[in-house]
Amino acid sequence: MVLGLGKPRTERSLLTVNSDPDLWSGCLGYVQDPGLKTQGPSLCGFSNTPITSRIEPSSSGRAGGSGLGEVTVTITQFQNTVRYPQPPLTHGDRDSFIDLWARQYEDENEHLYTDNIEREKTEPEILALFQWKNGSILSGAKQERVEKEYRPSDEAYKKLTTPTRIWKHVSRDNAVIWNIFWLHCLAPTQFPIYDQHAHRAMMYMLGFPGDLEIPSHPTECAVSYAKLFMPFFEEMAGPNPTIDSARQIDRSLFAFGKFLKSVDVTLWRG
Repeated sequence: MVLGLGKPRTERSLLTVNSDPDLWSGCLGYVQDPGLKTQGPSLCGFSNTPITSRIEPSSSGRAGGSGLGEVTVTITQFQNTVRYPQPPLTHGDRDSFIDLWARQYEDENEHLYTDNIEREKTEPEILALFQWKNGSILSGAKQERVEKEYRPSDEAYKKLTTPTRIWKHVSRDNAVIWNIFWLHCLAPTQFPIYDQHAHRAMMYMLGFPGDLEIPSHPTECAVSYAKLFMPFFEEMAGPNPTIDSARQIDRSLFAFGKFLKSVDVTLWRG
């Protein structure tokens, strides 16, 4: 699934983790109700505290306007509820999860990100960062869009102080993933990178193995980022993250999410 203008992220990650389903047997929990999703303590035994999330459309449904009603996402009891899977299946913690999965990430173009993310964002830095995000040289049409939409003088992100403002800003057109990435370029520790693999990792770690894929509708995708992924990432990052520490989390989520895509998670249901 492609959101935005190019690949959600470069596909050059190299995974060396054993993907034998037997190794992960019994790692999934359960979903009790289609509206109220409750994950009990059975998910890898990583926590005794259930996590509850309700995701539902507003009473206006899909009628009128953009065709999508307001989507409400509420997560409670983040503390001690995030699971950090790692083979062989043992009780994990945040740091060991990040270390293990970040080491599975490999990208020959990583320098395009690391060399430019902390620099002042002038046109060369912006083009290099979007080339990294695209996974290859930008086509003429993509470069033209980057030069038009993502300007060095952009300070709109400073007004994005609520989840609603964020999701409305990034869903102003169909390039949600690239709009999010531009916010990340402007404020790397405030706006984490979001893509199909990071979303998949998050949903599995929060105990929703039957609902792993990133929403295809631009507004739903934007709401998921602002109201679900950002607080999830903040919980993982802790107070005062650095650009480097946030990047390590991003690498780990990308690698773990891509790993999940490579196996049939239904084979693990206990």
